Amino acid sequence: MSGNLLAGGGWRKRWFTLLNGQLSYYDSEFKLDTPKATIDCKTITAIEEDTTSGRPALKVSSKLAKGVPTVHWTLGFDEDSVAI
Repeated sequence: MSGNLLAGGGWRKRWFTLLNGQLSYYDSEFKLDTPKATIDCKTITAIEEDTTSGRPALKVSSKLAKGVPTVHWTLGFDEDSVAI
């Protein structure tokens, strides 16, 4: 779910990896070399089940550094696209 005002708060397809304690997202399944953003799992302060725009989602909150506002990622999943 995009928090960007220009995106209108709509869902945008992203690819996520969870590797070595790092949650990262990418714009494309073909561009997995450099993540768009990464959260160190040690900085996660909350994970909540949510429903956003009628879609099941997880809301991940992370405090990146002292004095930096908390970051919130809202993740929705297409059941047929989850790879383990």
